[in-house]
Amino acid sequence: MAEELGEQTASPLEALEKANAYSFGKDSINIGIIMSYGTKNTVTAEQVGDAFVAEFRKRGVSARYYYYNTNRDGMAMSYRIGYTSLGPWNVDKAAQHVSEAVRMVEAAQRIHHTEPVSY
Repeated sequence: MAEELGEQTASPLEALEKANAYSFGKDSINIGIIMSYGTKNTVTAEQVGDAFVAEFRKRGVSARYYYYNTNRDGMAMSYRIGYTSLGPWNVDKAAQHVSEAVRMVEAAQRIHHTEPVSY
């Protein structure tokens, strides 16, 4: 069975709470991805979330996504790193900020004297 890289939540608040909890990993700082998934999308929330998690992992950072459905068109994404939030943006803009999020995790790891998780 394939590892689940994210999950659907019932509300924006639940997505935020879960992303916050995940970002404070037991032994590392992680990225919690919050996704608002609306209508008129040509891909699923899972496809987008899985792609972003894979990209963060390629860069040595653990990530997990939490999405909730909305009646608005399109998608919005933000990153939670501890209590810091980056975004929200559309998917293209979120992709442009992946490197910034990785740098923030690396800085937080140094501050908290933990090593980044490698895959």
